[in-house]
Amino acid sequence: MNPCFLSKEHRPPLSEPHRFFREVNRILKPGGKLFLYVPFVMNEHQVPFDFFRYTSYGLKYLCRQARLTVLNVSPTNGPLYTASRWVFIALQQISKEKKWVFTIRNILLGLFKFIFIPLCVYLEKYSTKNDFPQCWMLIAEKEGQKTYKNTKLDKCDVIREIICCPRCKSAALTQTKHQLRCCECGEVFVVNGDQIDFSQDIT
Repeated sequence: MNPCFLSKEHRPPLSEPHRFFREVNRILKPGGKLFLYVPFVMNEHQVPFDFFRYTSYGLKYLCRQARLTVLNVSPTNGPLYTASRWVFIALQQISKEKKWVFTIRNILLGLFKFIFIPLCVYLEKYSTKNDFPQCWMLIAEKEGQKTYKNTKLDKCDVIREIICCPRCKSAALTQTKHQLRCCECGEVFVVNGDQIDFSQDIT
């Protein structure tokens, strides 16, 4: 369980999941959500920073300990796809020392890649139980009432957000009914209704 949006060199190892979940609770606003993708039946990856495998019950426990409400825990796939992927991974480990063995290995890899794995993906929809996935996906929420920032701005606020003075590039602008003045260089521009004419300064 690592922040996958970071480069490998900058991914911090998650060796203490309890602390991670408590920190998530600390930094989330009330009503804020955590979206997590964690391994369950997977080979070691991101070596040497691969420390844990997580069950759905383990994720729910970690959320309860951190006072996060679990909204959803779902598998990424079913047991057929997981099993086919494991056989595919196992075949890749066969040594190249004996050519005839390596040839058989390549034939089997081709069969699994182009026939068995796609077939397993198709048959997944008929699976009655999906408790053997490669990964689990978790959505959890911090308890408390959601707070919304008032984003309604008047015309002057909008202008200050999106424009700057063409002379000095300052965003410190003030507006009156018919003029827009730069607080930095003092340039004044004509305002006609909703239009600002930067080509005509009146200083």
